Amino acid sequence: MNELFLKNLETNNAVNLNESQVQGVTHKDGPLLLLATPGSGKTTVLNMRIAYLILEHNINPKNILNLTFSKMAAKDMENRFEMFFGDIIEEKIHFSTIHSFSYNIVRTFYQSEGLRYEILENRLENKSKILKEIFSIYNKSIITEDKLEELTNNISLIKNSMLSEGQIASKDYGITNFHQIYKYYENYKENGVPGIRLLDFDDMLVEAYNILNNDKLLLKKYREKYKYISIDESQDTSLIQHKIIELISMPLGNIFMVGDDDQSIFGFRAADPKYLLDFKKTYKDGKILKIQENFRSSQEIVNTANEFIKNNFNRYNKNMFTRNGKYKNIPVNGFENEKNQVKFIIENIKKENESHTIAILYRNNNSAIDIVNILDKESISFYIKDTNNKFFNHWVVDDVLNFFRLSFNDTKIDIFERIYTKCSSYVSKNHIESIKFMDKKVSVFENLSSIFEPSDYRIKTLDDIKNKFKKLNNLSPSQGIRYIREDLKYEKNLERICDTLGYSMDSVQSILNSLEMIADECDTIVDFANRLSYLKKLMNESHKNTKSNITLSTIHSSKGLEFDSVYIIDLNDSIIPSYEAINSNNNDLIEEERRLFYVGITRAKKNLYLNWVKEKGSKVYKKSLFINEIEKITNPDKYKVNDSKDIKQAKFGVSERFSNTLIKEGFIPEIGKEVVHRVFGEGLVMELTDEMITISFEKSGIKKLSRLLCDARNMLWDKTS
Repeated sequence: MNELFLKNLETNNAVNLNESQVQGVTHKDGPLLLLATPGSGKTTVLNMRIAYLILEHNINPKNILNLTFSKMAAKDMENRFEMFFGDIIEEKIHFSTIHSFSYNIVRTFYQSEGLRYEILENRLENKSKILKEIFSIYNKSIITEDKLEELTNNISLIKNSMLSEGQIASKDYGITNFHQIYKYYENYKENGVPGIRLLDFDDMLVEAYNILNNDKLLLKKYREKYKYISIDESQDTSLIQHKIIELISMPLGNIFMVGDDDQSIFGFRAADPKYLLDFKKTYKDGKILKIQENFRSSQEIVNTANEFIKNNFNRYNKNMFTRNGKYKNIPVNGFENEKNQVKFIIENIKKENESHTIAILYRNNNSAIDIVNILDKESISFYIKDTNNKFFNHWVVDDVLNFFRLSFNDTKIDIFERIYTKCSSYVSKNHIESIKFMDKKVSVFENLSSIFEPSDYRIKTLDDIKNKFKKLNNLSPSQGIRYIREDLKYEKNLERICDTLGYSMDSVQSILNSLEMIADECDTIVDFANRLSYLKKLMNESHKNTKSNITLSTIHSSKGLEFDSVYIIDLNDSIIPSYEAINSNNNDLIEEERRLFYVGITRAKKNLYLNWVKEKGSKVYKKSLFINEIEKITNPDKYKVNDSKDIKQAKFGVSERFSNTLIKEGFIPEIGKEVVHRVFGEGLVMELTDEMITISFEKSGIKKLSRLLCDARNMLWDKTS
């Protein structure tokens, strides 16, 4: 029967499955984890299996639940299924996001109990507004958009990770009075509007899980309805989402989980590959099947990506391969600055075949600004995947424009009030308040000087700043931004602000660098301001250009997509991998960063360009340690194992604390020996076998490690060496 079904797929749908895909499609009962490497046809396998259950085993389509992470992915699965089987399977198949499915559970329960609820995101008094108000209550200040996003993400992380009150209280979330804000917010949703329970997006998951746990009849109803469950992109699924699925799938256990632990890149949303790694612990009779043939990319890309991701330890062992031919080596390009990087990409794009799809990928949306600016000047159409770019609304952009505005007219007290703490004026809020009632036609600097004693040092400082603003008004836009950064000491004050408020200095410097690049081709300040407004509109409207062959996207948003040519930019330490990952002893952070890079390089079908810059503004950067890892694969002669200097340069996530330690060739660990591990730091050898070494690390606790891997990758050495 299976053979006939597969023959029909080949004849009627032009679907020719390989052996591993056939095993996935024809799996009927019991739990199965399908590990699908990039470009291996997982969506095809998912859809074919649904049809197999219906056509070959007469499973009622109403008894099949198909879940995925995003609306777009759910719609894509539905459209593909309709395309293949719409003519022969009339019954509608249930494709849904996990959030939407959870909402169905919540709605059913609340209606049956006669309870009232409202979705917070649908109210005029929405989640952001409420959190802003609570923040101001506790911190007596207005929260910035950056901090609001951080606050929102932390609350979401708590819900999705199922943290207890004790776990929440023990963690530092980097936001002043976070715990009080969180408690107030939760209490407000429950009691703020009499008779109505307010629910935010993540509460859907919490409520659904609690309802299923407590209402056995409702749980039984869902279990009887959905006897077969498929989950796509399971590596993107959070703990509470997995637990909801687990509740419904038991006791039958007919769960078909598709994912790739190597593509788990949403840790900030509480996605964790550990659930996949523990699949057989959760589902005792579970089977694991790997589909590893890449149909997308050239041999060079597939082979390099396959070896690269093996530098991670916490993963299933997979060997991605392809029958595609060789195409082109992977070039690594280092540029003196961002301008040269952009110039190279634009010139290359002009040479590309017009029918080729092209992607420019980056870590942060701010990196798109420089590319967009030049693409527009070259009249090249483009599509931006992420439309929520906050660059133009960032407070740094406002600051720079306000510096220029004050240079035009230094009587504007409202403008000066926004920037006086950022130009070393040495005046206080009380001083500002005292001059608001003075002559508004007089310079703010003169009014301020009048309130101090003639001998006060601030008079000279204010006079100096006044003259600098006059000079600023006569400079070109690009010269002006450099003058603001250095002579008006804006950048120096930014370091203080970032340190106090927990902002990323690298991020604000990147914004200033982009502003300088935009200003470079503007003659006047007015031209510069108009250019910013134009680019903001252009980027907001670019999502309409769906027919453009050029896509700009963060690496995160590119997952699931493929392009003939991929340019990954800004491959520098502190960007990819992030500053936080590099400067922590947390191996999980480095491994997620490596997975992110892996996702980026596996988007490419034919051409892959890896690009890094030596300078951003006035700051010198190193190329990403991941580029070192790639070059070690593509150019092994450059990185000889016995050359300790090269090993240090190609270090795998080692912190600066250990970067100068020489690895001694032939080091043999002994019980009781003090050692240093490249990722986990200093520790004491507790136990040895032929295969494993057990070490008690100062910061990471006790870990069992493969002796073979430690030796092959030079991960371990004598502390005294």
